[in-house]
Amino acid sequence: MDLEAPPGPRGLPGRRVRHRGRAEGPPRHAGRGLRHASRPGVRLPDGKDGREGLPGAQGPLPGRSGGDPQADRNTGRAPEGGGRAQPRTTPSREGDALSAPSLVSTRNLEFRFGARPVLRGLNLDLHRGESLAVFGSNGAGKTTLLRILATLLRPTGGEAFLDEVPLSARAQRSHLRRRIGFLSHQSMLYERLTARQNLHFYARMYGVDNRARRCAELLEMVELGGREDDPVEEFSKGMQQRLALARALVHDPELVLLDEPFSGLDPRASSRLGTLLQDLPRRGKAVLFTSHHLEMGLGVAHRVAILSGGSFAFDSPRESTSLEGLVAAYASLAGRGA
Repeated sequence: MDLEAPPGPRGLPGRRVRHRGRAEGPPRHAGRGLRHASRPGVRLPDGKDGREGLPGAQGPLPGRSGGDPQADRNTGRAPEGGGRAQPRTTPSREGDALSAPSLVSTRNLEFRFGARPVLRGLNLDLHRGESLAVFGSNGAGKTTLLRILATLLRPTGGEAFLDEVPLSARAQRSHLRRRIGFLSHQSMLYERLTARQNLHFYARMYGVDNRARRCAELLEMVELGGREDDPVEEFSKGMQQRLALARALVHDPELVLLDEPFSGLDPRASSRLGTLLQDLPRRGKAVLFTSHHLEMGLGVAHRVAILSGGSFAFDSPRESTSLEGLVAAYASLAGRGA
């Protein structure tokens, strides 16, 4: 299994993006469009303790990630004796979006690489219209969690659910993946194709209706409307990352997963991407992203969590978390690793 590829098309021909660090700006070759696809060697693809008093350190909020895996059904966690978790509700944040049962949840989730435990009894609830930023040191299990939620890894214990359907259900995998958008460390873009060609290709692979209109809407949303016919190899890292986000959204997924989306971006590019991520919950999406940028994550997400020791040792709403408290909690917890 190609663990690096996102849900959807994998094993595609052609060369993917190499970041060249070109600056953003006006089109260098306006109007070239599909002419790039006729250059020699270029072809379109056929068909990627010290934590007391810290905000959130008192433990997860009822029904949120972490905590006692045997909590009662009022918290939405697994009932005594195991079995399917009961849906929970939580007060509304974006209108009534959060008053419905969780879109994605995990119950006693575990994963091991050989004899080494990475995730240990991790519990999570995330609703439509809600975003969660997950912090943690390298090796804490952030990417592993995303891959499980993207159906690219099977947990070694516990279960993850999308609308109460187990993500490990093989018979449902194709249907589940069409409801998930995943942006990994690899952008899964083709550098010699234009922005428009990249989106059209993935839209065709997902069977998107009205592909031209959908791709045009996404290009405007990620502020690339004037660069749609330029090859991706001429884009800056920030432009490539915004196009990769559009690629992950092309099939209008309900759950959006992003693995360190701000990595390698300068402050201006990070701010533009952060604005886009803030807009996704308003569109009814559930968003989970990992990051090492505490200030950016706190400014973008509704909730922030720290993954340490294989589960969430810190989980707090943005409105009750200060940057100073988050930094102190991270310093206290993240170094414990997995």
